[in-house]
Amino acid sequence: MIDSGHIGENVRLATASAGLGHISVSRFEDDALNALLEVDGREEAVCAVHAIGPASAAVPTFRMVRPLVEKAEAVPGRLQESGSLPARYHEATKLVPAPVREKREIPPWSERPAKGPEFALPKLSPRPEASVEKTIRERRSARFFRPSAVRLEELAFALETAQGPSAFEPSIGVELFLAAHRVERIRPGLYQYRPRERHLAEVQSGDLGAAMIRACLRQEKAGNAAVAFLMVGHIAEAGARWGERSYRQLLIEAGGIGQRIYLAAEAMGHAARNLAAFYDDDLNVLLGFDGRREAVLHLTLFGSGD
Repeated sequence: MIDSGHIGENVRLATASAGLGHISVSRFEDDALNALLEVDGREEAVCAVHAIGPASAAVPTFRMVRPLVEKAEAVPGRLQESGSLPARYHEATKLVPAPVREKREIPPWSERPAKGPEFALPKLSPRPEASVEKTIRERRSARFFRPSAVRLEELAFALETAQGPSAFEPSIGVELFLAAHRVERIRPGLYQYRPRERHLAEVQSGDLGAAMIRACLRQEKAGNAAVAFLMVGHIAEAGARWGERSYRQLLIEAGGIGQRIYLAAEAMGHAARNLAAFYDDDLNVLLGFDGRREAVLHLTLFGSGD
């Protein structure tokens, strides 16, 4: 799902750069779409759908052909006794025709209040001039990071790019936190990004480098990078509002944010690297999340690297 988010973000940005329209379709009838593409839905399955084409100024009208619900709601009992946990989860969160038509009002997700004292972020000037297409083609993953600092303006540009307009409107609840190790003009610690105000809010102060390395399976990159971006999902709230399928969308959205961090780093001459392996409980405890209501979903490092 996270890989789908990274790929989809490239599609979305390249489409906009080409002057075309784009929409991400998060709800679709899984079995029907898998059958159309001749995949079995177990070994291989559709994870995301992106529609692109000439944009229209006309307001579209949508007609619900038939209501859909998650398969776990439509089929009583256990759906699948064998197979991996991800396979069982994917099966349970497929959308199938609803037995009874239901109308569900879904309120928009609202950003949580700041968790500490806030300060405004500066603007990067001049802005990077690299095109979207060039940046996507040249984007790379750093093999290692040099323990050197980045400018606060560079961090601000990465944050602004990372949590720009979501592929899904509205966003269903991925917030961006960062463990700042070496950023000029701010002290090391954990920060919450406030995109509407372009503020950082300090959550806890202190050097997190060694603890991040331990939580990330002793990978030195987690402490040598200037910043570790943490995509934090509001899992319980998203589930209550949108159902269990929302976990798919949280992961895809986290992947999209990670891809934008990669592209921001590339445009500024820096580097980024995803860390897919970390001890979930250790990382959540270190950063003050309970792992149930809120949890780290994805981790992208940023700094000077090769």
